[in-house]
Amino acid sequence: MGVPDRAALPIVARLLDLPYDAPGSQVESLVKPELVDWQLEPRHATKVLSRLARAGRVRLCRQVLQAMRRGQVQANVFHYSAGISACELTSAWDAAIDMVSSLPSMRLMPDIVVLNTAASTCGQPGRWQPALHLLGSTTGMDLEADIISFNASLGACGTAGRWREAAGLLFEAAVGAVKASPVTLNATIDACAEQWDTALKLLEFMKVSLLEATCISFNSTINACEKGAASFRPAAREMIRDDISGPSSLSDWPRATFLLDAMRQRGLLPDIFGFNSAVSACEKAVAGWEVPLQLLQQMEDLRVAKDVVSYSSTISAHEKVGLWEASLGLVWQLPKAEVSPNCFTFNAVMAACAVWAPPRRRASLALGLLREMRGVRVRADVVTYNALLRTACIDDGLEEELEKLVAQAVKPNMVSYGTVLDFCRMYGRWKRG
Repeated sequence: MGVPDRAALPIVARLLDLPYDAPGSQVESLVKPELVDWQLEPRHATKVLSRLARAGRVRLCRQVLQAMRRGQVQANVFHYSAGISACELTSAWDAAIDMVSSLPSMRLMPDIVVLNTAASTCGQPGRWQPALHLLGSTTGMDLEADIISFNASLGACGTAGRWREAAGLLFEAAVGAVKASPVTLNATIDACAEQWDTALKLLEFMKVSLLEATCISFNSTINACEKGAASFRPAAREMIRDDISGPSSLSDWPRATFLLDAMRQRGLLPDIFGFNSAVSACEKAVAGWEVPLQLLQQMEDLRVAKDVVSYSSTISAHEKVGLWEASLGLVWQLPKAEVSPNCFTFNAVMAACAVWAPPRRRASLALGLLREMRGVRVRADVVTYNALLRTACIDDGLEEELEKLVAQAVKPNMVSYGTVLDFCRMYGRWKRG
């Protein structure tokens, strides 16, 4: 094997030196001296294509294959498999599908590895339809789909949030006696965005199927609960067992917090993704301010680094129940925690102050938060404008700040106009409005 590798190096180096937009004629002129050798030793061409594929040069792989055809060098399925693997690295799903589709015209039949590789290119961009088509084509080609085939298609369905298709694939795999793996179930759970009940059932299915649930399994389920964003109801709790749902004493907590507890029971350490989804679920479910604060403390105890999402969701939970002073306190904690606030963070605090702070303090609080935003170079948006507008309606000192935001290309929206109309209706100050 050493000699072919050394023989392949010069041509690979010359090809990789070409610019990405090099014309096919230039590639063909470089490859032409190698064609006789490749005709006699097809594996040498495979090695060259594999090296180009590892560099992610999809276009170059296709140009080399085209040069081989023009030079009447018989390309085989291994050559195309190498080219398609380049597509997998770069998620170039359309090029992969094109190469697979061209094989029958050259009297080549793809094997299951080629189809699986092509289907894998569809995962990251969520191209679930081509992935399902490739999986379905195995029957017509008399090929037996394996667990890799199903995982590739499930990955695409997961990215696209196609939970019905994902559940159908899981059933199809079971009917075909293809044993599901944790990756299979994780991809299916990942597809269940907002379908929290289905995600919980799949997590329980992993237990009864003796499949080991991972942090990814729980995180995907917590994410589904976050998107469902409702409090844990007794009827929902009956769908899953106590070792998944957590102690019965916590029956009034949102679903996501049960899953964090279940992770620890199974010896899994929750990470920042699981915690953030759980905090966000509590915030969206208006579960009160206590639970998000407890989750932040748990992150501290477990040495899980908190980020701006952790704090922003907690601040928003405080804002929804009127705890404007606590919201401010959390913002001032950010520098000590070495967390940089974003626009969402400031907007939540500003909204809390605009609604719940004493009227005489609202203007000074809004100005202070605006100065802080500018100090940390966070750009205001229309939500900032609307929060400021609520205060400006009853305070004459903020009109200049509103004009500055408009000058920064922040355009009022329907909420802005509605805020002003509500003010006029409540206070009868139509001229000011």
